[in-house]
Amino acid sequence: MQKSIPLFYDIKPPSSTVAKRLLREILSEDLQPLTSEEIKQLKEQYKTRIRVYLTQEDQDLIDFLSSAPLSVQYAVFKKFNEKLPTGCPAGDEAKRPFIYSIATYIKKEHLERFGRHFQEIGRKVVQEVLKMKEDDILNVPTEKIEEVLEDAVLRRIYLDRETHERWIAFSKRFKKWLHFWINEKLATIKVPATEREKPISGFWINKKLATIEVSATKREKPSSGRESVLAFYLYGPIYELYKQGFLNSKVVLDCLTEVYQDKDKIKPMRQVEYKKIKKKLGTAGKVLVNFKHHPELRDWYVDTPLPKRRGIWVAVHQKILNKLANLLANL
Repeated sequence: MQKSIPLFYDIKPPSSTVAKRLLREILSEDLQPLTSEEIKQLKEQYKTRIRVYLTQEDQDLIDFLSSAPLSVQYAVFKKFNEKLPTGCPAGDEAKRPFIYSIATYIKKEHLERFGRHFQEIGRKVVQEVLKMKEDDILNVPTEKIEEVLEDAVLRRIYLDRETHERWIAFSKRFKKWLHFWINEKLATIKVPATEREKPISGFWINKKLATIEVSATKREKPSSGRESVLAFYLYGPIYELYKQGFLNSKVVLDCLTEVYQDKDKIKPMRQVEYKKIKKKLGTAGKVLVNFKHHPELRDWYVDTPLPKRRGIWVAVHQKILNKLANLLANL
């Protein structure tokens, strides 16, 4: 998984290895939660963000950063920035210029069309969209945006530092307009033709396949390259119980499995409808669920478009509520 950490100073970003070492040093120290005023002052110094890549070996960091209160997290971020030396080793940016990433919603048809060219084309499209006038970007009705993005899935595009800073400077309230225009621009671009992509005869395909040995171990690995720890949302008292340790990932996965078995019954939720339901359920809270031993469930969840994923969150939340109600009734 990835953890986003704000940088409050204009310094060279560290590598994930350096970042994890510093985080562990900080977590072993006494941490004093910051006040809301101190957090506000830090946010005013905010320059950019770095992404720290965490694996199963970093479960201690995952657990802390996903459950610690915001006041404690910002205390960690503040110390993290103070510990970073000027010119912290992060590799040569000239050799690795695209070390920053953004999350955006992309229609599946574009991902299928561009294939391995998606990152290169995606970067150019993001730069084009950010050059547009703000009035032109926002001159699209919300209904049209929701219609275009209804079947879109979340994907990352890796950018250079300058483009990334321009993206995060754009107000969060209006990010969905950027998502819309990225898809509109992608729809007008032709798939680049390369020599490697030209059709070749069936004879050469079969000859090449005959020389390839497939490792049984690799074949058995489910959906290689996909993250196992994914974000999920719970609401109100259920989220509080999870945060305090009374519920865990297993409970969420058990309920999600039940929802998956009746997946045809899940209805997509538009943003307006979802906001109304959230008011009834309580404040939404993000939790991290480990899908490592549930590859089929993970693939289904990752590939589900956002409107339907909202329906999954609400359905799982309701199932947890029902299980708790049955448990209390039997006491």
